[in-house]
Amino acid sequence: MVVAQHGSGGATHASSHGASGSSVLMAELFPMTGQISFVGSALLHGATVGQYVVNHNGGILGRKLDAELQDDAGDTVDAVPAWHALELKGPAFMLGPTVFTAASVIRLFGPSHLVDFLVAGATTYDHMNYPYVFRVTVSDSTMAKGMAAYAIHRHLMHEDFNQYHNVFGGWDVVQFDSAGKLHTLWTASASLIANY
Repeated sequence: MVVAQHGSGGATHASSHGASGSSVLMAELFPMTGQISFVGSALLHGATVGQYVVNHNGGILGRKLDAELQDDAGDTVDAVPAWHALELKGPAFMLGPTVFTAASVIRLFGPSHLVDFLVAGATTYDHMNYPYVFRVTVSDSTMAKGMAAYAIHRHLMHEDFNQYHNVFGGWDVVQFDSAGKLHTLWTASASLIANY
């Protein structure tokens, strides 16, 4: 049975776990409303697909995977009560929050012994200090290095780079050789990115 409810506190989908403990509950803390609701929609879609695949392949040790969703609205203030509402449901693990609200709730996972899969590429989490939190996205610094390597591999010329600048982000140093070929990309957040 799939139930979709939208209210001020969030939404529930794919709920029907019984009191007998016959299912495993996955908590989802995503921004479903607000300025970054598109991020929450994408994450929810991915989580729903994952839940479907797990349940249609035997579940988790034979137990159905259910999900409980709370909307943090991409806001650090809204994230805390949403996190607590999920914790009260007794989930086995949590997906989210995103980088936009992680700072407000990341310290709560340890005392509750709740395993979290954090969706945050921020370099703040490159060296995780929270034993119950696991980042599921690549670091922004690693992503920047990959984008720079791609740009240099493609031998982007000065005019090409201007076209791709929004994709490649805000670089602190961009150098081209005398022929106009991309030579160096550097950003303070990722140290020396590439030098070709």
